[in-house]
Amino acid sequence: MKIGIVGAGVGGLSAAIGLSFLGHDVDVFERAPDIRTTGAGFNLWPNAGRAIYGLGLRKPFDKIAVKLDSYIELDTEGRKLFSTDTSQWPEKYGAPAVGLFRPDLARTLGDAAGLDRIRFDHDVVSVESAGQKAICRFSNGEVYEADVLIGADGINSATAFVNLVSVFALTNWPAYGAFSATEAACLSAAQSLRAELRPGGVKVVNVFFGPLETEWYQAVPPPKLAPAALARSVVQALQQGLEDVFVGDIAEDIRARLAVNPKALERELGS
Repeated sequence: MKIGIVGAGVGGLSAAIGLSFLGHDVDVFERAPDIRTTGAGFNLWPNAGRAIYGLGLRKPFDKIAVKLDSYIELDTEGRKLFSTDTSQWPEKYGAPAVGLFRPDLARTLGDAAGLDRIRFDHDVVSVESAGQKAICRFSNGEVYEADVLIGADGINSATAFVNLVSVFALTNWPAYGAFSATEAACLSAAQSLRAELRPGGVKVVNVFFGPLETEWYQAVPPPKLAPAALARSVVQALQQGLEDVFVGDIAEDIRARLAVNPKALERELGS
């Protein structure tokens, strides 16, 4: 599959490395003339470290990162609020908490992605769907066509904002009450973003899904949705130019029942 990625920041380069590893033909476009190396030091927790390790970058990442053995938070006057021992996190979580210099991370990811694969001075002005293809137009007059286009160019993106949201954002499932409420807040924010971003040509896509085949939903009976199926649906939604997508049997069932009798569904979920 031919995939274009707009933005050569941390997210865009990481996506390029991972997708290339899976065998896809990947091109990266960046509006700047070179790898973005602005920024200062920042911290990454083990989940981010595991993701970078998964890209095959353990050695170069460990070389530029400084392992943190403790995390201390202070108030505005320098008094300690709390501290956490992080020295055992590599064994416990699979990667350490680290501090590193953002430009070092950018250069490491750029080298791994391949600088020859990045097209600099390419500023996106519009994105459109044409059948099964995505068409990207740049301010320099060039036009690029791909099977999938991924937006990773920050808040001024000319591509799509994809919001992966549980279908229980639409009707609260008391067994996961707080989670459902959080998802509802995410949906509300996405709806607001859609109104704000529409004048700039940026599409907001809500992808509603039911319980996934993950540890979080271990106690939930089937049917469940495989993460890979969710990923394929995101790609299809982008290819087809859709704005709201319901993925899997549970999500489709809830959508249909909400349209017929939302109060009946609410009572059933609460029983």
